[in-house]
Amino acid sequence: MYLKKTFSIFITLFFAGSAFSHTIDLPPSLVAPGEEIKTIKSGINFGEGPAADSEDNLYFTDRDPSRIWKITPQGTATVFRNDANGANGMVFDPEDHLIVCEKNGLTRIKRDGTVTTLFAADTFGSEGPNDLTLTSNGSIFFTSSVWNSNGKVYFWDSETKTVKTILSFTNPPNYPNGIEFIESKKLLYLNITQKDSVLKYQVNDDMSVTKIGGFCRTPSPDGLAIDSNGNLWIANTNGNRTVTVFDSTGAKLGSISIDGQQSIQNCAFGGLDKKTLYITGKTAVFSLRTLVAGRSTTGEIPVKVIGNGKERVQRGKHFTNKGNASLTLWSIDGKLIGNYRSGNSEVFTKSMISQVLRKLPYQLNSGAYIYSLRQDGVELSGIHLFRKTEAEFR
Repeated sequence: MYLKKTFSIFITLFFAGSAFSHTIDLPPSLVAPGEEIKTIKSGINFGEGPAADSEDNLYFTDRDPSRIWKITPQGTATVFRNDANGANGMVFDPEDHLIVCEKNGLTRIKRDGTVTTLFAADTFGSEGPNDLTLTSNGSIFFTSSVWNSNGKVYFWDSETKTVKTILSFTNPPNYPNGIEFIESKKLLYLNITQKDSVLKYQVNDDMSVTKIGGFCRTPSPDGLAIDSNGNLWIANTNGNRTVTVFDSTGAKLGSISIDGQQSIQNCAFGGLDKKTLYITGKTAVFSLRTLVAGRSTTGEIPVKVIGNGKERVQRGKHFTNKGNASLTLWSIDGKLIGNYRSGNSEVFTKSMISQVLRKLPYQLNSGAYIYSLRQDGVELSGIHLFRKTEAEFR
């Protein structure tokens, strides 16, 4: 009989005079023993839609009143958008535009706050679009939910700017909620909250779906996130206060229990190394460092991208095109070292990592550092071996 090794951590926090005990019961391959759950924002009314941009800023929705918050890596929290029209699920596209499920459609918000409507309709029912997931060309799968009734799943085509219905349910209540698309495997995962179930679908070439079957059962699944090993991290809502983790076969690996919350609504990976799990609860937002990296909220970006008649190819050593490139460096244990953003006409290569290291206002020790190169929707990451006298890739 195989016995899975797990561990439990009981953490007591004192907040507003009350003691909370958060529990981590997960394999040590996912979260290191002794890791703590941190409260990064309290005093909200209904946390939802966590999404992290490429600079590790966390955005989330507070549905009552309807607004979008921004939390910087330094922990500063500000209201990014007031009167957010029932904003719920959110993701970032490859250009760091925030895509938002609103009461009657989908919007795109630029970094300066400019809002563009991608699609709007009055046919989504009382609650409107709920959660969403991106494809590599910017198209969107999204859910529309109605409590105690039947919701639907839609697909917005970024090229034709049209929406089609992917799934319609019968035999209520069917409340489609969190949704994730793994493009490389053409798999779509869907939470049905009021049926306590997570469904799995094969995505066809025309973006229709074929049901594979039930993936797992878990109480009131709401939002979900997927890590690089294909594990699903599922937020349990409706009186539940856990994030439950399942492997790619649907076997339960363990859970995270958040004390002092009426329920947990959603979760998403962020951090420059994608190893921070953000969790939105009823009245607070939490973070937890993980050992496994999660999929970015921008979805999967392929190595080769075709668009507007121009081909952009990543060739291992460098990017063949120019413009809007950025480099991020952090230590092996996840500490941010620095960011670099190139000029519009600068060709970006791996050799620039050494240049940036030499420009830092303090001297680095010789050792390994994690890097991430981003340019025109393509990302290349790896380990850079830095030597004080010679900075070369080995």
